[in-house]
Parts: sequence; structure tokens; C-alpha cells
Amino acid sequence: MLDTVFRILKITVIIAVCAVFMAAISGFLNLITNLVFGNIVGEILGLISMYLPFNALTVFGALGTATTAILSFLIAKKIFDLTSWGISSI
Repeated sequence: MLDTVFRILKITVIIAVCAVFMAAISGFLNLITNLVFGNIVGEILGLISMYLPFNALTVFGALGTATTAILSFLIAKKIFDLTSWGISSI
């Protein structure tokens, strides 16, 4: 009985740690997105777009979105690797 309680407690702690990491990473990525694609950078890209045959804000926005997605995937994979080790030891 005590062993089952210990396993449940261990899984709960692992889930809580993952939730904290994901909240921190999500906040950090949102901060980067807001800084990179804020008003000043958007205006600069708008000015650059006048001289280019394409919309620079759209192109660089798509690159920023792809970079954020790749970073999110890599971080999620790392967290999965860390937690799968903890769960496999149960």
C-alpha cells in the first residue's frame, strides 16, 4: 500500500515539474516573439518591404514562427526524455 502511494506521489511530482518547465518555456518564447515582432521591428520590416519585391514582415514572420515551433519541439523532446527516465524507474 505504501509503495503504491509512493509511486502516485512520484508521478505527481514529475507532472508538476513538467508543467512548471512548460509554463516557463512558453513564457520565454512569448517574450522572444513579442520582442522580435514588436512595433519597432515591424515598422523596420515595413520600410524594407517597400524596396523588396515581397513583404518582408510575412517572410520573416514565417521564419520566426518556424523557429519557435522547432524550439518548442526540441524542448518538449528534452522534457519527455527527462521524465521518461523518471517514470521508467517507477
